[in-house]
Amino acid sequence: MENEVKTRPQFYPLEDLSHPNYQKAKELSPAQGEGKFCVVVTAQETNLNEGSRGSEKPTAPIPSPSTLAGALAGVWWHPGVRFSILEYIVMREIKSHSQTKNEIETAPTIGFVDRLRKKEGEGEAQDFSFKADVPRQQRSTGYLRGVKYIVVVQMVPHTEYTERFRPEKSFPQFKRHLVNGARFSPYLGPRECLADIRLCTLEDLMEASPYDGMCIDFGRRPFQCDFRGEEKVWYQYHPIMIDGHIAVPSEKEVMGDAAYTA
Repeated sequence: MENEVKTRPQFYPLEDLSHPNYQKAKELSPAQGEGKFCVVVTAQETNLNEGSRGSEKPTAPIPSPSTLAGALAGVWWHPGVRFSILEYIVMREIKSHSQTKNEIETAPTIGFVDRLRKKEGEGEAQDFSFKADVPRQQRSTGYLRGVKYIVVVQMVPHTEYTERFRPEKSFPQFKRHLVNGARFSPYLGPRECLADIRLCTLEDLMEASPYDGMCIDFGRRPFQCDFRGEEKVWYQYHPIMIDGHIAVPSEKEVMGDAAYTA
């Protein structure tokens, strides 16, 4: 079967996918025992808009590493663990489309409603209704359709919570959530774009990337946003796709001393 493989991850041992413990929920294969997993991420559609864009939201052609890491955190999350994306492979042709929506110009936030409830509890009558005939802004939002990525991820300790990193517990827990489906709702982009995440199999690797034999330079792209300071800091990297593969640099290489991981 390995002779029929057309797509080979560069940072995951192919023989590990044939290990008897690879698909077992309560057992780990050798690579999984080191915190390395190869997963398939699919979504019917996704919007990969950069947070710095305005109301007209074109989608990026590829996901940022933080977008993929955020989707994996929807499977299982722990404050002491970070998901470091080593590489991902684009397995579907990049197809985009736009949706025009009549968005409400202003909508009540949870904080606004909580303040009304507090005043109501103090004896003041409050109006919780929202007028449906308020002016609405028509906006066009870009989406990618039918995406599929093979992602190689390494679970690593968070620099601020290293004492809470327990590989002997974290790796099996993530594996059980991944195989059994006991998870939160992973999103690939905004909340309306639900993602499906599962372990990669040899059958997935028998399919060739539509970009096999091609080299595409995507230029400067968002890597991750640092929210810890008073102002957001966007870090960028330079992804180049070769045969559908995009190798991802480590946080240390891109963010320097500001990296969340060592």
